[in-house]
Amino acid sequence: MEGAGVLGGRYHEDVTPSGDAEPPKRLFLLDGHSLAYRAFFALPPSLATSTGQITNAVYGFTSMLIKLLTEERPDLIAVVFDKGPPTVRLEKDAEYKAGRPDTPGEFRPQLGLIEEVLDVLRVPVLHQEGHEADDAIGTLAVRAAERGLEAVIVTADRDFFQLVRPGIRVMFNRRASPTSRSSTRPRWRSATACHPRSTSTTWR
Repeated sequence: MEGAGVLGGRYHEDVTPSGDAEPPKRLFLLDGHSLAYRAFFALPPSLATSTGQITNAVYGFTSMLIKLLTEERPDLIAVVFDKGPPTVRLEKDAEYKAGRPDTPGEFRPQLGLIEEVLDVLRVPVLHQEGHEADDAIGTLAVRAAERGLEAVIVTADRDFFQLVRPGIRVMFNRRASPTSRSSTRPRWRSATACHPRSTSTTWR
């Protein structure tokens, strides 16, 4: 997997709790594409640079990220993006994603800008050639839980709720937008497993 290691190297040091009284360290895995896409449609295209580059997705994503870092203070964090076509899934189902609308032309250029922001903030960015970010996030979350971490998936994709179990939590972004107290404040739905065979959903 391309990008800085999250469960290896310097990011894997001291991730196992040293005693029963200590809570597990939390690994936040951000679904970069879905969060940026939600921000793109939540904010007006009038947010742009002096050269006309639309930046509504960049602004919304960055605002959400800063709010998350400030309020949640994750021990470990990474943002996962798609890279290229999902060839692995297409090999199994040639009609995968058939009929879905094309990505707006104003959105795609902003993904590169978001990665530049993440580089400045020193937040690791991960890609997996041939796989969607969903698959990489799911794999990392399961591996993290197996190693004693609490994996927190931050996403705007409801499909991730099927991964909720002890050690894996989902923070669902209902509306990506600036960190204000107005009606545009980001809303989060958090799902945690309270029993191996059941889940409990609360609102944040």
